[in-house]
Amino acid sequence: MTTRAALLRASILAVAAPLAACGGDTSDGASPGSGGGAQGGNAGASQGGGAQGGTSATSKFTCDDPVAVLVDGKDTGYDTCAAGQTRRREAKACPSALPRAAACNSGGGADSCKTDSECNDKPNGYCAAASGNQAPGCSCAYGCTTDADCGADAICLCGAPVGRCVPAKCKDDAGCPEGDCTSYDSSPGCAFIAFACQSTADTCGGDKDCAGSGGTMCAYGSGAAGAAAKSCHPAGCAIGRPLLVGEVARAAALFSRTDWA
Repeated sequence: MTTRAALLRASILAVAAPLAACGGDTSDGASPGSGGGAQGGNAGASQGGGAQGGTSATSKFTCDDPVAVLVDGKDTGYDTCAAGQTRRREAKACPSALPRAAACNSGGGADSCKTDSECNDKPNGYCAAASGNQAPGCSCAYGCTTDADCGADAICLCGAPVGRCVPAKCKDDAGCPEGDCTSYDSSPGCAFIAFACQSTADTCGGDKDCAGSGGTMCAYGSGAAGAAAKSCHPAGCAIGRPLLVGEVARAAALFSRTDWA
C-alpha cells in the first residue's frame, strides 16, 4: 500500500507540474501584452510625429501642382505653382554657365563689353545686352549662385546664365509659419519680382487667383511685403511712383492756389 500510494502521489505531481508551467506562461504572456501596449503607444507617437512632420501651412493659397524649376537639368529649389506664383521650397546653390564663349551682340548699340571675361569687377560677372526700355548696348551685369552673394534682405533667384539677387523677406518655406515663401510683383505690372511669406490674411496666392476679381495682379497694396496682406490689384507699371520711404508712400502736401490755370 505504501508503494502504491507513493506511485499515486508521483502521478499527481507529474500532472500538476505542466499546469504550474502553464500558469507561468500565462504570467509571462502578460509581459508581451504590456509590450504590445508599449508598441501601440510608440506607433501612436510615430503617427503623431508624421502629422507634425507634414506641412504647417495654414494659408488657403498654398502652392498647388508644383513643378520644379530646373536649370541645366538641376533642381534649383524653386517651384512654379498652378496660380502663377513661384515658391522657394528649399535654398539651393544655383547653376552657373559662366563664362560663356559667345560674344554679346547688341545689334549696333553702345557696347561697354563684348565677352563675359571682361566683367570681372565682382564675382559672377557677364556681358549682357540691354532689354526693355534701356538704351541698346552690351554692358556688364553681376549675378549670384547662393544667397550669400546677395544682401541680407535678398535671395538668389536661379536662372540663365546665372542667378540674380531679388528682394526677399524669407529664405524658403521653412521660415514661413503660415504658408510658403512665394513671389509677387513689388510694382504690379513691372515684373519686379520679390519674395515674402504667405499669410492667413492673404486673399490670393498668385495672379491666376485674381481672375474675375477686378484685379489681375496678386500683390501688396503698397508694393512692400509686410505692409499689408496680399490681394488683387490692377496691373499698371508706375516705376518710381509712389516714392517709398521706410516702405511708406510719401507724397507732397496739397495747397490751394489761385495763380494756376
